Amino acid sequence: MNSVKFMKFNLLLREYNLNLPNGAKHHQKPVFNTEDIISLYPIVKHLHPHATDAYHYFTTGQARISAGHLQEGFELINEALSLLNGVYGPLHPDIGACNRLLARLSYVMGEHEAALLFQHRATMISERVHGIDNPNTATEYIHFSLYVFACGHISTALQLLYRARYIALLCHGECHPEITQIDTNIGLMLQLVGELDLALIFFENALSLIKLFYGERNLKEAFTCHLISLTYTYRGDFRTALDYEKRRFLIYKERLGPDSDYTKDSDECLRQLTQQAVTIARKVAELTATASTTKSIGSGDSSSSTSHLNSHSTNNHLSISESLVAKAVLSNAFCGGVNGNVNATGGSGGSLTLPMPTVSSILETLNRVNGILVIQIRGKDDNQHGHKEDKNLSSNKSDLTESHVVICDKIRQSKNDIHLLTSSSNDNKSSKSFPTSLNNSDVNKPVIPVL
Repeated sequence: MNSVKFMKFNLLLREYNLNLPNGAKHHQKPVFNTEDIISLYPIVKHLHPHATDAYHYFTTGQARISAGHLQEGFELINEALSLLNGVYGPLHPDIGACNRLLARLSYVMGEHEAALLFQHRATMISERVHGIDNPNTATEYIHFSLYVFACGHISTALQLLYRARYIALLCHGECHPEITQIDTNIGLMLQLVGELDLALIFFENALSLIKLFYGERNLKEAFTCHLISLTYTYRGDFRTALDYEKRRFLIYKERLGPDSDYTKDSDECLRQLTQQAVTIARKVAELTATASTTKSIGSGDSSSSTSHLNSHSTNNHLSISESLVAKAVLSNAFCGGVNGNVNATGGSGGSLTLPMPTVSSILETLNRVNGILVIQIRGKDDNQHGHKEDKNLSSNKSDLTESHVVICDKIRQSKNDIHLLTSSSNDNKSSKSFPTSLNNSDVNKPVIPVL
């Protein structure tokens, strides 16, 4: 037992009398006995092997990636991962860091499936090394959900975000900046599946936490106000969307000045929302006026008492029907597509288009929320031909640069290495494999959390 530094043990789950009696310095009876001890965990003295070459490759790879040499950085990190696996085995915090960095690099290069596999392994390593109730594990789940969403599995991505939120609540509680990031991610994904009311709940909670941590009228508040404004716009509530967009415009104008691109973009959003709100209000007023005229003509021959009751019920009916008329106007106006126009009072008609979120727009916003800058590496001829090359980019492999082709080959090779490591490790037998093909039923089954 001289090699044991200290001993840990697990006790049976029950209530123990840990409080000392009045005036006593110690318990007269043992708090627990040998029957309560379930298992022992001796912490022994040992030498910690240091993989010098692996850490040299890792730090050099980070430096090359920071300098913009993605191919060299990927090769160095991949070599460091191989050396660390040989020294420490499959479970080690630094191995998880290598997988995390390779996942981020693969995602930036457009290899979403490879990023998913790397991050899956990094998340499993974090759970086993750091534990489930650890902030690092919550962060790994956030990145994992982003890569799963990029592969098209929206329902699975939402489940991963809910688990990340649960872990963050265990570690930090409700008031923590990481909850803001998680709620914003959840709200964006709920926008895509059409759960707008639930998305607003998460956005509002994120906005309140942003005000708490960063103060009033900060840039994060402006960005979240824009997300809330978009959600109300998707619902057709342009007036409320205008209120939040005005807050965004005022913050940008105060913090960045009127000549900033962000301020100009917010001003353009205000102009479009104002035009749509005015056009909708006019159309709703016309239809409600027509409905009230029809009701008044039909009730002209009634008695005074009956007319009083009818007028009361008519007013209630009109107040209830206004929202229904507004929805009817929206559905009739927007069913024609993007080019549908509604003329107001015979004058110039405003183009009424109810915007809907797309996967590409939501993914772009998610990248911005999670601090990811996606780099698109193209051939030399792309600068000359412009948009003509975009259509042939996926079919013509010669347009890609040589470095992109080499790094994609490295990523595919690493994917095969991950499958070999996963099949040889006993710790990964119970872990789930996430498919990389998009199922139609996966999009139509959003997971609704209970707050």
